[in-house]
Amino acid sequence: MRISVRYSAQFEYAQEGSFSPHRVRLFPRHDLFINVERIAFSTHPSADVQYRHDMFDNLTATCVYPDPLDTLEFKLEFDASLQAWDPFKFLLDSHALKLPFEYRS
Repeated sequence: MRISVRYSAQFEYAQEGSFSPHRVRLFPRHDLFINVERIAFSTHPSADVQYRHDMFDNLTATCVYPDPLDTLEFKLEFDASLQAWDPFKFLLDSHALKLPFEYRS
């Protein structure tokens, strides 16, 4: 299955203000069942955007805004192919086939 996701958020303020760095966690996770074919992220043109992976290997963007702004906007678009999979298809150890079971040490 192919999907396309479009996300946008816009925040408007009564007057210009300075922003601390913003960490954006909107990005899709790459794995064996999700193939991200295209991704586009944008925010204010003056922002310095630095992409990193966090401790769980998720992609994040840290956005630093050097100038005061009265509008803050984030846009993300991506296209992905999803492979069908059954999350309940797994093998149980033989000692766990009958309930209740005890964990082995």
